[in-house]
Amino acid sequence: MRKITVLFCIVLLLVLVSPSSLANDKVLDIVWANESSVESEVFQQIIDEYEQMNPDIKINLIVVPFSELDNKVTTMTIGGEAPDIARMSNINKLSPLLLDLNNYLGEDGKKDLYDNFLETNREWAYQNERQVAIPIDVTAHGLFYNKDYFEEAGVEVPTKPSDLEDLWTWDEFEAALRKVIDNSNAKYGLVLDASPYRWGTLLYQAGGKFANEDWTEMTVESSEGERAISYFVSLHDKGIMPKSVWLGGENASTLFRSGIVAAHLGVNVMISDYQENIENFNWGVAYMPWEERRSSVPGGKYIASFKEAKYPEEAVDFIKYFTSKEVNTKFCQATLTMSPRLDAEVDYGAVSDYMDIFANELKVTSSDPVNDWSSNAVLGSIYSDIKRVVVEAVNHDLTAKEATQLLDRIGNESIEKLK
Repeated sequence: MRKITVLFCIVLLLVLVSPSSLANDKVLDIVWANESSVESEVFQQIIDEYEQMNPDIKINLIVVPFSELDNKVTTMTIGGEAPDIARMSNINKLSPLLLDLNNYLGEDGKKDLYDNFLETNREWAYQNERQVAIPIDVTAHGLFYNKDYFEEAGVEVPTKPSDLEDLWTWDEFEAALRKVIDNSNAKYGLVLDASPYRWGTLLYQAGGKFANEDWTEMTVESSEGERAISYFVSLHDKGIMPKSVWLGGENASTLFRSGIVAAHLGVNVMISDYQENIENFNWGVAYMPWEERRSSVPGGKYIASFKEAKYPEEAVDFIKYFTSKEVNTKFCQATLTMSPRLDAEVDYGAVSDYMDIFANELKVTSSDPVNDWSSNAVLGSIYSDIKRVVVEAVNHDLTAKEATQLLDRIGNESIEKLK
């Protein structure tokens, strides 16, 4: 009899811990993409903590490369297996698939969003009168530099400007880079990621912009637009920038890490990568140069749910948890990213001064890049065309004027199609 009783207890235990016993658990699929290696590790820790507080919720984390993020989400949705949550970058493109969070946030959630988040990033996630996502970090463009090369060349970098006189103009920046190339082991002075966002930094610094405020007309064809193109082309022609990035697809950050290039005009999320992976030289962050005005390009990543999500209420609950002050502060501090929350108190430790520089670049940025990139689908639809036209200019297939005219024509055609 004892043997039968023991056997019964064992069988009962196996039943209780078997997968079928988890049938009542709700499994949320989250599609995630990293910008640095540490991000998914930190996010998984946050998931573990959430699951402990919500034992009836299980989270299946699906990590994909950023280049595959949009396609992965779209494929899952079309296939009838929409994720419950995804990290987002291209909100405009995927907006029709996304859940309207306003129907789930509640009054407290709406108040938190509108009182405690940066307006620019909050509004970027507001599409067609629907709050389709919530910001999780803020990005800015800035200048990374090889401290050893600049010191070897006797070139001081602007790290504590009080006014414009303390910063490089474009011509002064070019002269500084030439001096570093001539007096150090740097083969090139500067790399710029092969991205319309990055080239757009030069357009804004020149005083230009992609379109007018109400997005009825493109405005790249201008003296400012021509200056942004011609300056970029000249840096390549003079050997200050390698042609291998924009013409050959080589990775800009890889070249900077290798020590071949003295400076990288990149995005603040590279701080974590450089801190972890650069061991052969000392690096730092300096203020970017200016032409007609100072400018960065605000950006960021978001988290969203989907109209076809299996568990929309549970998905929004996790989104609220992840974007709360305490948890978002933890995420941004561990990943060295800037928080979109106005009430966040993030301690960046050894790189606090670098993060302050990026924050200042954002502070002085005009509304033009915000208007260009935030709430329209035009630049998203011609993103690859912008890069192609700039490449053709660098390759001298187009003059600066021809390039700006072509960009306006392509953009205006897209404006008409989207009306």
